[in-house]
Amino acid sequence: MKQVYYADMNKETTINESSLEVINLREKLRLFSVENRQIDSPYRIKTEVLNEFRNRSRAINLMTTDKRLLVSKVIHFDDKFLYVRIPMGFRIEPGESVIVRFPADENNYILQTLVHQIKTPVLCLRFLDPRKDRRYQAPENHQIIYSIMGNDEPILFDKRLYVLRKTIVEDDYSISLEELIGRFDGFNEKGEMIFRDIKRYTPVETMEGELINISRGGAMIAVHDEKIRKQSLIFTESTIELPDNKDMFCRLRLFGYVCNNNPDNTICIRFLKRIDTPSFEDILKHWAEDQM
Repeated sequence: MKQVYYADMNKETTINESSLEVINLREKLRLFSVENRQIDSPYRIKTEVLNEFRNRSRAINLMTTDKRLLVSKVIHFDDKFLYVRIPMGFRIEPGESVIVRFPADENNYILQTLVHQIKTPVLCLRFLDPRKDRRYQAPENHQIIYSIMGNDEPILFDKRLYVLRKTIVEDDYSISLEELIGRFDGFNEKGEMIFRDIKRYTPVETMEGELINISRGGAMIAVHDEKIRKQSLIFTESTIELPDNKDMFCRLRLFGYVCNNNPDNTICIRFLKRIDTPSFEDILKHWAEDQM
């Protein structure tokens, strides 16, 4: 995980440095837009377009965990791996995630990958399926609080503001996941990002909905507000508790991107970043089993 240094901390917030993840909201929204199509393999790209990447007449973009957008060229790919040239400025280790963008005239193709192997000058990336995560059904009338973010929110246009995800795992494996907002203030001598004025996001108006299902990557919510449209950005708050162990819980305060608005007043949202904490899946499994 990228090391982050924080200074001038808001007194109400305590953050463990090793639990802080940096998310560039503006870049995420651009990647989530209708101009980007999520794929699980380059073979999903139109043949005539794919051939241009094969013969290297088109370049690709790599977005790394340190928020750099780098240019590269495809060397080769098969059913599981993509081989590309290591671009200048590439700083990442095996096992970390890289988003690959294949720019095309009609839309961009987005491939989520993990660094499998680095052998200069070749980088080997393993494909990830963007729809692989299991969804867990919520009990009836499970409350979720949400708010719609307006287009005038500073974080949508201020390039120095970032979303910072704080993860706390307790001794009993209970989890608290909260996305804060911090102001980028440069790098320290170790090359670590410095953030100041880290604060909680405070919605102007909140509404109550019903959590239908949830996974590591997103959720489905029943809402009662006609203002929510596809591509809206919302902020959600909910707590998942195990019926037979109220002391074990998962508390969520996360942003969500509305990727689908259904006729039955439900919406599908994507979290800005997949929840990779191992005990999160364990809690969801027990939570779903307790309903059976």
